[in-house]
Amino acid sequence: MADYGTYCSIGRLKSEMRVTGTSDDAALLRVLEAASRHWDAECGRHFYPVTRTVYFDGPPGHVDRRQLWLPEDVLSVSTLKLDLDGDRTYETTLSGSDYELVSVRADQQAPYNRIDLKPRGSRATWPTGRRSIELTGVLGFSDETEASGTIGEDLDASETDVTMTAGHGLTGGETIKVDSEEMYVSAVSTNTLTVVRGVNGTTAATHSNGASVTRRRYARPIEAATALRAARLWRAGQSGFAGEVASPEVGGFAVASASRDEWVLVQPFRTRAY
Repeated sequence: MADYGTYCSIGRLKSEMRVTGTSDDAALLRVLEAASRHWDAECGRHFYPVTRTVYFDGPPGHVDRRQLWLPEDVLSVSTLKLDLDGDRTYETTLSGSDYELVSVRADQQAPYNRIDLKPRGSRATWPTGRRSIELTGVLGFSDETEASGTIGEDLDASETDVTMTAGHGLTGGETIKVDSEEMYVSAVSTNTLTVVRGVNGTTAATHSNGASVTRRRYARPIEAATALRAARLWRAGQSGFAGEVASPEVGGFAVASASRDEWVLVQPFRTRAY
């Protein structure tokens, strides 16, 4: 299974650059993916949600051992287990009455950045040691979606061409959700989507004709910064301006430094800004 999160669609990028036609769509998608991963690296987080199991070290002895600071954003927890004796067997499962999720940003409920043990829970402290805590849940900055129509056919678990009902408005570079499965849209031809199935920790499944489709949305400043950076990448590749550096990832050029507009947009989302 692969992780996908492109923070601007081909449709939006082409609209902002006033580009028409579809001949460059594959190259534009590569540029958008490069721009999205650039902001992940700069901000120290990813803005798309993904379901996975991760392992954390227990807090060291000189800090409050009722608090577990998380090295990445957590949106929800399905299971939380502890290894109490260092054998990499997570024999103790905590319930929701044992802990609470905490966000250190006052302006939002999620993502969560800390897990605190409750005073009357089953555990007084977190275990120490490497990889002593196992968490399965949804990781990422947000889990926002918006309605984008319905599928126009029954789907089995392996089809990669998805027929949508007319008026969907989807373009390449978007991640869609049908029932509990996420799919990454790599290309669109009228009402037919070419997709990668079962992405971001979800499982490819069957879906019925008429099932609702939603598309992923991301923090609006990150969407805007991705569009700005991708446009600069594209124009640099087309013109070969001085000051740009070769980038095999996008098959052309990469902009060596971000513009002031880009930094203003992304600065609040950098993890060191907390």
